[in-house]
Amino acid sequence: MMQQIWKSFPRLLEQRINQLLDEAQPTDLKAFQLYKSCQAENLWSESYEKFSKQLQLFCSVPRIERTKGQFDRYLERPMDTSTFDQFHFTFRTSQIEPSSLRQIASWAHHLLRANLKADEGSVSINVLEKTLIKLTQPTAFDKDIDIEFSDFCDAWQKVAAPTLDSEGRKQLQTQLGVLRHLDQQCKQAHLQSTDQDFSPAIAFYLTQTEIDWTSRVQQAANTSGQMPKYPLKRGPEKIYLLELQKLVTLYNLLQLTEKFELIKHRESVRTTILHNCEQLLDSKAA
Repeated sequence: MMQQIWKSFPRLLEQRINQLLDEAQPTDLKAFQLYKSCQAENLWSESYEKFSKQLQLFCSVPRIERTKGQFDRYLERPMDTSTFDQFHFTFRTSQIEPSSLRQIASWAHHLLRANLKADEGSVSINVLEKTLIKLTQPTAFDKDIDIEFSDFCDAWQKVAAPTLDSEGRKQLQTQLGVLRHLDQQCKQAHLQSTDQDFSPAIAFYLTQTEIDWTSRVQQAANTSGQMPKYPLKRGPEKIYLLELQKLVTLYNLLQLTEKFELIKHRESVRTTILHNCEQLLDSKAA
């Protein structure tokens, strides 16, 4: 099991970092900008303090479940879709909980120590935490959404290298080489799995939590309803469940869109989800 997690480490880390936006609150500057936009369009006439409280309530709902209608009920009239687009936050416009960064750093620390045979220096929780802070508090020229594993490697090198001696920096380069090779292997495995029919032939054991979630996804797909979020905050760790979660996220987004060029893909995504759920649940007893 640990070896399977390590093989998927680049994708799992990407997922955990990007999921930080799911329940993030906007920065004070972003909240004030939204307040002024709503004021300018005669959507809101009360105080900023009251607006910020309603915004906080809105952002306490997972990102995938936020809709324009949920915030419209706080306003004096429904906002335009273009205005609602401003309510989609990035790492530049969000505040990330330090405890969430610490959890990811601790998780990555244990995997890196075990699999890279690295000493504490370059993979300490403190160094990894600073790396995550660098990624989630981007400068004006850095990416602020859709963080990739290569972004993590670049940030880690910038944070770790100044803390190491010459020998430590050489070891860091070796470690980065291993991680970048692992990233390429992970991408290749993903391409191969998408080129072939979904057929896990269950080489892994599904826990009851995973079975229950897959069953609820299948039920939602059968009724064309809202897909349930994965129940554990860390997200799934098995590769086929990761693929299913990506499809679930995509489907929920397609349920919210009003653009025809996107809506036309909704049924094919739903059908794929049903097929994947059937394969997973049929093989759970194997």
